[in-house]
Amino acid sequence: MLDQLRRDRRYRAILEIWPVAHTPLSFALLAVLIAHVVSVFYYWERQAGRPTVILVTFVSVTQGSQPHHGPRETIVTSLSAGA
Repeated sequence: MLDQLRRDRRYRAILEIWPVAHTPLSFALLAVLIAHVVSVFYYWERQAGRPTVILVTFVSVTQGSQPHHGPRETIVTSLSAGA
């Protein structure tokens, strides 16, 4: 019985602290999300006249003269038409 009362007090304390921590964190995350969306649209608008091409090349990794049948190395290259 005493253990249950202690557990209930601990849960009640956590539930009283929860809004104090959760509310500012929620607003902070919402602000960061809005800033991210605005910055994506800003940079997207700046790139509007210059399409970006992304080239993905898979290169086989070799060891000596024998081909290696393990994972491939991935090379990603981003090219802008105006650059």
